[in-house]
Amino acid sequence: MKKSSLKPKTQYSDLIIILFWAAFLFTYIFIVDRNNLDEETLSVFIIPYVNLNVTVVMAVITFFVVVALVCLDKLRFDGDMYIFFARIIFYFVPVLYISGDFEYGTAFSMILTMLSYYIGLNYRGSIKLIINILIAASIFVCLQLIFILVVRHLSVFDMDDLKYYMRLPMGRTNYVGVFLIACYVMVDNLYASRKSILKYLYFTLLIFCLLSAGTRSGILVLCGYFIFKFCRYVHAIRYKRFSIKKIIIFASACVLVVCAGGGLFIAKGEEISRMFSYDSMVKSRLRVYAEALGYFFKNPLLGRSAYVYHVYDSVDSHNFLLESLVQTGVIGTVLFFMAVISAYRQICRIKNDNVRRMLKVFIIITFIHGSVEPNLFTIKSDVFFWFIAGAGVGYSRMKLAASRKKIHWRYSALGRKCA
Repeated sequence: MKKSSLKPKTQYSDLIIILFWAAFLFTYIFIVDRNNLDEETLSVFIIPYVNLNVTVVMAVITFFVVVALVCLDKLRFDGDMYIFFARIIFYFVPVLYISGDFEYGTAFSMILTMLSYYIGLNYRGSIKLIINILIAASIFVCLQLIFILVVRHLSVFDMDDLKYYMRLPMGRTNYVGVFLIACYVMVDNLYASRKSILKYLYFTLLIFCLLSAGTRSGILVLCGYFIFKFCRYVHAIRYKRFSIKKIIIFASACVLVVCAGGGLFIAKGEEISRMFSYDSMVKSRLRVYAEALGYFFKNPLLGRSAYVYHVYDSVDSHNFLLESLVQTGVIGTVLFFMAVISAYRQICRIKNDNVRRMLKVFIIITFIHGSVEPNLFTIKSDVFFWFIAGAGVGYSRMKLAASRKKIHWRYSALGRKCA
């Protein structure tokens, strides 16, 4: 009786969490605050958007979701709660002695990190539903990119024009690249065993739009991911895990890629070399890192919280570790990694190979990409990362509890039979 009475509550809580995920993605893709856009961005912005304050929107959505889950007795916490609480407390200590322009949205993302993680943690539905909603959202982003490409008559090899005109509500090209790469690796691993023309068309669309976004770091990260997959295939072939037919298909695909890449470089070699030159990719970024380290050394223990700072031509350090050190210092960074490691270790216990691999690759790619791009420590990026991480931990615990319950039932049945 008690079990059946809890089932509708679980269904309602899962529905509320899915609505939270859908509302967040809508906010991610379509909502932008005009007050945070400079005149240059407003002059070239042609994508339709909803003019609202993202911080306020996410605060309202999260508040109602948390209250609803508490009313359904579904917002349960675990030991990681202490890590997030401690991180929040230490984050606001510098307010007592640092002055300047305080970014309330950046500060609120620290609280949303905790709430998003625990909303995901309480999800008991299908992981595939979360990813399918993400697929739909990524298609809308791709349509936005194609719209700009067509209206502005842009070329995927004209990096300067792409960087200038590709302004989306979710952000500029680096933010778009982070989002599309995450979508690609998650779908690729979750649906690894599915052979569907729709899946390959979707991947083609993502790759084309990634090139259209003009994000060099995103292109390099995706190439690195393909090299990783290539090494895995070679390893599998070496140990005879593939049939002759699959080996022939794989070899043909490799020859096709090499020929296409060679032809592209012959035709557009000068443009490609300029896009990935040392001056355009490394020189300015090293200066950003050097100036960010200077801010860290001024407040090494607790950081400078959400106070605005400028490094060369940017307002963030374009590196998750440096950004964490600048904002939260050594103490906050240690707490951050404690939370990440705890989530990762629990995800590694997932029995489903595709789900486990998808979540592990997502976390790894996030930190690889985050070493050169700002993909954490903002409201949108933190909710995105920590909700998925929380859902993965919740999935791991749910399956582990079900497995233990099944073992307990078997031993109980055996005991009754022996008696």
